[in-house]
Amino acid sequence: VPHEFCLADGTFVTRFVREGRLGEQLHHPRIVRILEAGEAGGRPYLAMELIEGRTLKQVLRERGALPPGEALLVVRDVAEALDYAHAKGVVHRDLKPDNIMVLPSGEVRVMDFGIARLAGQEALTDSALFLGTPLYAAPEMVDPRAVDHRVDLYALGIILFELLQGDVPFRADSPP
Repeated sequence: VPHEFCLADGTFVTRFVREGRLGEQLHHPRIVRILEAGEAGGRPYLAMELIEGRTLKQVLRERGALPPGEALLVVRDVAEALDYAHAKGVVHRDLKPDNIMVLPSGEVRVMDFGIARLAGQEALTDSALFLGTPLYAAPEMVDPRAVDHRVDLYALGIILFELLQGDVPFRADSPP
């Protein structure tokens, strides 16, 4: 379920459910499935596949930078998931280590396509609500009309940097 402050936007619930249903259409071994998107008692929700594992962010906190070969395998697997989603016209828009699961087997899966959007699709509102995480957000995320698959590739580049160096290349407390 989204944070309470997000529900103040009059069209947020409609957008959240619509974009969650978009995620229901993604069936790839590197993507955590959204099983259902809906609304109950006026509050939107996403029901996702339950998987065992840790987020890539947790792995980074525990281990620090990864060896280059291991980092490249992670990025390759995420790139496969993105390639599939992008081929269907779906842009993740919030790719970050917190949204990448590492299973006990070492498999990697991308999750939280909850704010995904079809490339070129108009938003329901020109709300000033920034969706995404500033540390991984491409500069064009400030204007949602400019968002396409390249914002995910930008975020993947930041993730690769973090995997190799143990930290992001720059810090910001607000969107770019």
